[in-house]
Amino acid sequence: MSLFADFLPIWEDGMKLRCRRWGMVIDGENDGTQMIIEHIVQFNQFVDVALSLLAPYFRRECISLDEKLIMSCALYHDNGEIGGDVMEPKKTDEDDLKEYLSFERSIQNLPQRIQNEKEKSFFLQFALKEDTSIFPFYTQGIIQELRTNKAVEAQVFKSLEKFEYLYYPYFVRDRDPDLLPLVISRHMPSYQRYAEKIPGYREVLFTEQLEAWMNSVLAENVLVK
Repeated sequence: MSLFADFLPIWEDGMKLRCRRWGMVIDGENDGTQMIIEHIVQFNQFVDVALSLLAPYFRRECISLDEKLIMSCALYHDNGEIGGDVMEPKKTDEDDLKEYLSFERSIQNLPQRIQNEKEKSFFLQFALKEDTSIFPFYTQGIIQELRTNKAVEAQVFKSLEKFEYLYYPYFVRDRDPDLLPLVISRHMPSYQRYAEKIPGYREVLFTEQLEAWMNSVLAENVLVK
């Protein structure tokens, strides 16, 4: 046939990614307006810029970083969320499996070499997950390879994913004032750990100034439990 037909399931799934994000964070109190497809575009733009700024710090430490793999993961990591977004901490292993199976169906018409590449990209987001037994047996080799050979990339991806969570709560801070302090309180410990481990994270992302601002936000707000 043609790539037109083979790519069509991925394109059609993209039309189903117009579901709301964030709606489940505060037990329905926050309706949310950001769509999953909007998040994918915004997140990819953020990752592209962030990797460019982090690159000199990795070179300085003589650490090789597979930026293409990270960008590909950013592009496809939420493609399985066609039924809607489930946010942490409510997301379960079963939700992760449903997302993978949906993603797998969307790429099944592509040449096997491309399928393998995209599955590797998709699973980068789960490479640091302690228990991945929920995923099919035939994917365990992919996950183990990523753990062994791409652990740095997995950590960088996860650090950027968690950092990008800040933008939407900041954008709606006047309408939903509880969301920003909630996200900061949940993820600030992770930012602090990443700042110690990832070259350039402290200088580029979780700067001392940003940390001070986050602390001020937490001090000024009563957090949602």
